[in-house]
Amino acid sequence: MPVIRYSIAALLVFSAGFLLFHGREAAHSGSWDYIVTHDDEYIYWALAQGSTASPASDANPFYYEERTERNPIPSYLTVSAAGKLAAALNIQVLALLPLWKILMPFSLWLVLFCSLVRLWGYSPAVSAAVSMLILLATLFLHGSAQFTLFRFPRPGDGLGLMLLWLSLLVHADRMSARRYQVAMLAIGVATMAITPYYTILQVWTVALQGAWDWWVCRDRDNARSHWLVLSVLLALACGYLAYILRRMAESFWVTAVLEVGRVDERHLHLPSLLLYALICLAVYAMWRRGGALTRLDRLVLFVLAIEPLTAHVQLVLGNDHQIGLHRYYFFVPEIACLLGWSVEKMRELAHDTAFRRIEGWVAAPLALVALFILARPGLNYFLYLPRDVSTYDIFDNSLLLLYLLPPLLLGPWFVLRFAVIGRLVARPVVTATALVAMAGAGFYLRSSQLHDFNRSIPFTGAYEWLVGRQVEDIVLLTGPAQRATVDYGLFYVNAKSYYNINGQRFSLDAVSKEHRRFVYAATMHGGLSVVLPEFPTLAQKLKHLKLDYILVERVGPHEDHITAQLSQYIKEVYRDERCILWRLVVP
Repeated sequence: MPVIRYSIAALLVFSAGFLLFHGREAAHSGSWDYIVTHDDEYIYWALAQGSTASPASDANPFYYEERTERNPIPSYLTVSAAGKLAAALNIQVLALLPLWKILMPFSLWLVLFCSLVRLWGYSPAVSAAVSMLILLATLFLHGSAQFTLFRFPRPGDGLGLMLLWLSLLVHADRMSARRYQVAMLAIGVATMAITPYYTILQVWTVALQGAWDWWVCRDRDNARSHWLVLSVLLALACGYLAYILRRMAESFWVTAVLEVGRVDERHLHLPSLLLYALICLAVYAMWRRGGALTRLDRLVLFVLAIEPLTAHVQLVLGNDHQIGLHRYYFFVPEIACLLGWSVEKMRELAHDTAFRRIEGWVAAPLALVALFILARPGLNYFLYLPRDVSTYDIFDNSLLLLYLLPPLLLGPWFVLRFAVIGRLVARPVVTATALVAMAGAGFYLRSSQLHDFNRSIPFTGAYEWLVGRQVEDIVLLTGPAQRATVDYGLFYVNAKSYYNINGQRFSLDAVSKEHRRFVYAATMHGGLSVVLPEFPTLAQKLKHLKLDYILVERVGPHEDHITAQLSQYIKEVYRDERCILWRLVVP
């Protein structure tokens, strides 16, 4: 069957992609154990590790003194589920990383593929290729969109549900009202539990579809069906929001994500307004030509309206509480809608006599605009061309979509307008080869955000020594600072960190945070005897917070600093050519 054949091929593509990208990182770090590639992803895996404990340690999984603290708000259901699954299977949390990296993008492809075949009526071959093209395109972009297929857990964990929601929304007339309501409510509740941010788009689009059916189509029954879904989902969302606000003070995660206390800043977001104005103008022009709005017309209007809506939350709330910042979560649904709309319209225009008289005057400016954008580091969105800031800096999603409009319009027109190109693309071997080459380049050539931190991790021997001694409930001070930032001891020794940048961020104990910072810096660089004068002896400084082992890479003067200051309080228990491990012995 074609469906099974294409599914196996897609699974092989993402499996090969994992091996290409993470294989390079494994070679760089020295082991397949050290292949976390994104800073936020490291935090989420640490939270999953905290969730393996009983009770869970998911407020600050890094520090021993805060191990009993819980996050009262279930902000990351996928993360907690990963931790519970690892605990149930009695495996390390990071053993789930390969499965996530392969199955998450594959599940997104499968949802897109099945939606295009079953709901939109495209052939399996076209659906498979287009679904793969949309997902692989994210690998070649600057900004946060490039992590769509890599980051654990978001935005990938709720993205498939969002894509399915949008397809069902505009095909409600193909199923019974009861079946539609049950399906949409199930998707909506699951999405709210997994990735609440997508609930904004779900509520918005079902409200617009209900209004469309009521006032434009005069289909009261369909409108009531949409509004029933809207009412239930909105009630649940408001209840969830009320719960979050009531428990906000107890959760670092929510106060950080919502940027509570940030200075108000109200302004118009011109890129989102311009983007939606152009979308409306294009849809209006095609409506004037054809006399009817298609499903894709509606979907583009409904989905792209989320850009100005979320970009201007700050006009009402004072600041956008990262709602506008995370618009890149919507990138895949938006680009899928725009590509589908462009293909639909170019099929009409490519052989239209009137349009063919002016097509050169339209295509040439679009091509020049596309080249101008790519040639300017301040505008460029293509990953392998220069950008005037880091490739990892957030790229405003509305600007990104604006810059992608010319190629999204020119690409389908070029294929449909010129028969030679169309016949070439229609050949399965050519399309498959192009997609495989695209996947290979996208996965192999990209770089890890944690590349510097993963360089030749030196602690494998020390970790094995600690595991062999079956030590429990230990606190490990890891140095130098680069090794403490991405500390794999949390996963492979089940140790808590004495000092970790992320642990500092999540700690609500301001006094302990300062104590850790001073003790860590002085231990690594000297001066432990002169910092924290309120603790007159070294023993008191070391005993104030739990510390069992010191693990240091054998580079720089750190070994000398530690032995000179702490010789009477440490005992060397492991040494190899790359690291030293001391056990702390404080009377």
